[in-house]
Amino acid sequence: MKAQLAIASTPALGRLHSVRASLRARFLERDQVIDLLLAAVVARLHAFLLGPPGTGKSALANAIVASVEGTTGFTWLMSKFTTPEDVFGPLSLQALQQGRFERQTAKKLPEAHVALLDEIFKSNSAILNACLTLMNERQFMNGTAVVDCPLITLIGASNELPDGDDLEALFDRFALRLVVPYIGDPDNVKRLLSERGSPIPAATMTLDELRTCQQEASTIDVPDTFLDVIVDAVKPRLEEQGVRASDRRWQHIIRFLQAYAYLDGRDAVSIDHCDILTDLLWRDPGQRPAITAAVAAASNPTAARAAEIVDAAKEKVTLLKTPERDPQKRAEWLSSASLVGDELDTMLKELAALGSSKKVQDATAAITKLKRRIAEQVNAMYAPSV
Repeated sequence: MKAQLAIASTPALGRLHSVRASLRARFLERDQVIDLLLAAVVARLHAFLLGPPGTGKSALANAIVASVEGTTGFTWLMSKFTTPEDVFGPLSLQALQQGRFERQTAKKLPEAHVALLDEIFKSNSAILNACLTLMNERQFMNGTAVVDCPLITLIGASNELPDGDDLEALFDRFALRLVVPYIGDPDNVKRLLSERGSPIPAATMTLDELRTCQQEASTIDVPDTFLDVIVDAVKPRLEEQGVRASDRRWQHIIRFLQAYAYLDGRDAVSIDHCDILTDLLWRDPGQRPAITAAVAAASNPTAARAAEIVDAAKEKVTLLKTPERDPQKRAEWLSSASLVGDELDTMLKELAALGSSKKVQDATAAITKLKRRIAEQVNAMYAPSV
């Protein structure tokens, strides 16, 4: 057991929470993405964002970069025309005249604390594979000299996965892999379209405060009982599903869980934190549901059942079509809505019987929101026309 400290009360964590709150206020439906990206920065691990154009991947990554004062950032839009000079710096003419092959790395990736490579897999494999040592060992071979680099986290963003085995080593360096979809909640879409006025001020923290967070996170306890669940239950069940991770990835996962628990204000990693394993293990987004189900069933059956109930509730509400104007159709819709409402009530009762864990509370809130949406549709049907 590691010596524990009162994590929830440290000034550094307070600053980190301020940054998190600021980012959450600025980016709709990105709370979990923000938490995981911040955990990656605290754990000094790299992150990959996958999603279609226009989902704010680059804006969010740049906001993360800008949230730590005193850091050097590097951002580059990659393409098939990207050159080593663009990423690592131009050749030094003075060094060439002296027979040395060196680069001027000022304001380039080798001198960055946090970096964003946008459309990362559109570049050629020669440039990307040159990033491997920099990402893993935080070193850059500049001529004959091995230069230590300050890199904390490299964020790669793309709307496509790597194509070909030559980029597998690079993709494996991204401990965190996130799918960033379009905003889905109609209320949030309306909020996005109606935003006016000055932007929300961005909270920041210093590089020294971040380093304190990193040190404090490294003290988070990983109980033997938790490791037993991972080794004896979660890992075997995942391997049955064909999901295998390297030894290095499992080491990174534990480090990431420490950072995530730290952000959560906990002194130790717990079973409740296993829900983030999906985004640390998938190779293809299509694997996510199976990984989520396997992890939940192995680590937290109660959370697994709560998730199943929420999925069933969402499916019921999705099948409930938008009410029509025809009186007969409206009567049929009201009858269907009433039945769905009764089913949601039954689901809420089952959740109440599962206890009061955070996962159950989240599931209860999600189904209550679905009930509220149906009620709003019913009220809208009877609202007087303007």
